[in-house]
Amino acid sequence: MKLNYLFEQVKKDIATGVFGKSGSRFSDVKSLAEQYDISYVTAIKLIAELKNSRVLLPIGNKNFVINGPYGTNSELYKIINKSHENKLGILVPSFTNPFIAEMTEELNDTILRCGFLPEIVLAHDEDEIAILEHFAKSGCAGVFSFLKNQTPGVLDYYSRFPLPIVIVGKNPVDINISSVTADNYTAGMVAAKHFLEYGFKNFAYATTYNNISVNDDRLNGFRDGLKKADITLPNENIFALDQNTSKNKNMIVSFLSKRKQRTGFFCYHDIVAAQLIIIVQNAGYSIPGHVGIIGYDNLSIVTGDIKLTTFAYSFNKIAENAVSLMKEKLLKPNSPKNTINIQTVLIVRNSTNRDLNKNYQL
Repeated sequence: MKLNYLFEQVKKDIATGVFGKSGSRFSDVKSLAEQYDISYVTAIKLIAELKNSRVLLPIGNKNFVINGPYGTNSELYKIINKSHENKLGILVPSFTNPFIAEMTEELNDTILRCGFLPEIVLAHDEDEIAILEHFAKSGCAGVFSFLKNQTPGVLDYYSRFPLPIVIVGKNPVDINISSVTADNYTAGMVAAKHFLEYGFKNFAYATTYNNISVNDDRLNGFRDGLKKADITLPNENIFALDQNTSKNKNMIVSFLSKRKQRTGFFCYHDIVAAQLIIIVQNAGYSIPGHVGIIGYDNLSIVTGDIKLTTFAYSFNKIAENAVSLMKEKLLKPNSPKNTINIQTVLIVRNSTNRDLNKNYQL
């Protein structure tokens, strides 16, 4: 029997529960050889391949089935929780992003206040799956993640990971994992209403190349808000900025040169908005006379004389709700998915209007 065929068969058997529920100890070499009528050598190779492919979670000299959240009576649960360290992992993609840096600090403080010990691991370009494995091996009872990598393979591992996970700052619809984020969809609706009430006639959305997604609630809310006024936001009005500043400038300036009326740009976050302000001003357009810009996150970003209209929300509320969800998951790992959206407020400044003191809600 070929190893590749065996691998696919055992992988399927693990997913369907032949080897027990998530967190169960996987068969040893002797048992696996007998079960599939293969040699010990083949069984050893098969287990190695299952570990390398992250189908099994190795801890010490034991291998564990991972096909979803584990139960409190599983062997893996008992191993991880017997240390009584109450450690919780925080998987951070980067500290250069002001939102992630501030949110991590708030989450760290909230975890400590609730009597847990945070362990922060910075991912950079490392494998998120490897970091999740590290948290399990180091005795963390659960993990908070900002979910930078949303490729199918990574999402699949997240969905199979046995420890409780709470996603912060995103609402991944493709996986059954609880999350806490700002109310992005409603914010998009508010942005559309604000632009319309302040006389903008053309509309666009700016994000980053790694955040383009059909599940972008900010974009979807913005589109639906415009739809209420019988306005369609075409795909060509959606811009993904990258590190190529010259390319970004050419895209935006070319777009604006074809618009004779005021254009409102809603941006995925304040960093994108700050880039857009520079491009628009350098091209000779006035803000908010020709172009209005709305950001997101209310970060401390210097944009010269232009004060950015942006959405604000409570970092503390996100952190508190994330920890509350985690505590629930620690008691009942198989509890249903729960998505919490924290209310946002649009703080209006002079990137869309001269009135600097107006707060605007739907």
